[in-house]
Amino acid sequence: MSHLLEDIEPLLPASFFTYSFKLAKKESLPKDPYHSPYLLPDYSDLLDEEAFADVAMCFDKRGIEARVFVEKTFEDVSFPKVQAGDSIELFFDTRDYKGASTVTKFCHHFVFLPKDVGELTACEITKFRGDDTRELADPKLLSCETTFKKDSYEMRIFIDNEALYGFDPSQFKRLGFAYRINRKRKHPQHFTASTREFQIERFPSVWATLQLK
Repeated sequence: MSHLLEDIEPLLPASFFTYSFKLAKKESLPKDPYHSPYLLPDYSDLLDEEAFADVAMCFDKRGIEARVFVEKTFEDVSFPKVQAGDSIELFFDTRDYKGASTVTKFCHHFVFLPKDVGELTACEITKFRGDDTRELADPKLLSCETTFKKDSYEMRIFIDNEALYGFDPSQFKRLGFAYRINRKRKHPQHFTASTREFQIERFPSVWATLQLK
């Protein structure tokens, strides 16, 4: 029995908590957004992983804007195997339903690439289960522009409200949210649930809550 217990990987501290944050309401992010109230918290210590990126976000009735500063040299992109290269995956549940055991039509899984594959830099890749489905968002409703430096790069992302099924901050003031920032040949960075413990694209119940106020 002792040998069996030794083979079990311990749960990460972050698994024992639920998370809720206020998302800043603003028409656009400032030139330097990596501070309160736009900068998202870093949970790398609780998730036992290396932090290599900062994420800032805001919202208004037009949609959601994000800025991602990645403190590493850009290497490569891969599609459709986005986790094999540099990319960021953003997950949203416009109903923030923690009782959901699977992905619903209100859940969204977007991927953004620092460099285009063909002409693709952003798209929705949500995989629904059962009959609770909808059409995927038109890629034209998603934008991603990247600025490269020698040892870093920054991604400017915008998600139009029409790409977020059920998004209406005037009526429903919460979003379920998670992210996964991928890099080639190394482990990703997460918010606030880790792929090591959950298939986060399949379980919106483990995503954090963003308060839209």
